[in-house]
Amino acid sequence: MGIDIGTQSTRAALLNRDGRVIASASTPQEMQTPRPGWAEQDPQAWWDSTVANIRQALAQAGIAPQEILGSGQRPDARHCAD
Repeated sequence: MGIDIGTQSTRAALLNRDGRVIASASTPQEMQTPRPGWAEQDPQAWWDSTVANIRQALAQAGIAPQEILGSGQRPDARHCAD
């Protein structure tokens, strides 16, 4: 399972052992700009949409949470060496 929390949306994807995406879900995120030069987002909205995306991807794939073998985190791909 991969999870991405970005400035425009949150996403969750389930991959098989070959790395092929078998299910995914995405939710747009709202950005508030209370003052010029400021940008804010609600962390609770990140959490709520991430949980919803995970549930949707699991339902789409027809698997139970305990069937997930792992998840990972990595920095932005532009900073990763191949």
